[in-house]
Amino acid sequence: MQVDPATGVVITPGGFKIEQLGQYEWKITGPDGSSTRIWGDPHVAESDGGAWDFKKNSSFVLPDGTIINVNTKKFGDMTVTSGLDIINGNDRVQVTGIDAGKGQVGQVTGDGKLALEQYAANELLVMGETADDWSYSGKEVVGSEGGGDSLKLGSDLKRSGLAASDPMTNLSSLIPYLSQAGDLKPALNDVAQMLRVYDAQPQPFRLQDQLSR
Repeated sequence: MQVDPATGVVITPGGFKIEQLGQYEWKITGPDGSSTRIWGDPHVAESDGGAWDFKKNSSFVLPDGTIINVNTKKFGDMTVTSGLDIINGNDRVQVTGIDAGKGQVGQVTGDGKLALEQYAANELLVMGETADDWSYSGKEVVGSEGGGDSLKLGSDLKRSGLAASDPMTNLSSLIPYLSQAGDLKPALNDVAQMLRVYDAQPQPFRLQDQLSR
């Protein structure tokens, strides 16, 4: 993971760019140019026209295994983005002060796994084949209700194959998420997805081999 010193844009191993546009506003852009802009309290604007909101601390998972942990801050009856914790493997970049301005982008540090263990996400959102599609519990997010209190879900969303250098990093990120989840069914669906990701990676052993014994 790299940080462009001139622009503050964070570039992930898979070529995704995370950039801060202004107060309460940031953007994820994929290698193909598709994008998702998060702004305001927080609204999600997909480049394909999709729009929805979220309200609580949430994790956005990219196809290369990068996890963007979004910290939110109360703003009247709503919330706004206050900071980002961007993690891939043990690489970590913190973006602070988005609620006060464009935000300050830190350097890459080596404490990503520790940060994942300490973060509690209320919603885990996984990118589809492009950077303007997102799923929750395997279903495409097509809208929201109550200013982001709940998500409206569509049909199953085809995902790009996750290829994290350390897939267990993704699994560990779900531990605090599970502990906070009121409805365990979607949380367990996400665990199952991450297990499939892990099983697809080159390993000294495969999970299915161990489970079949």
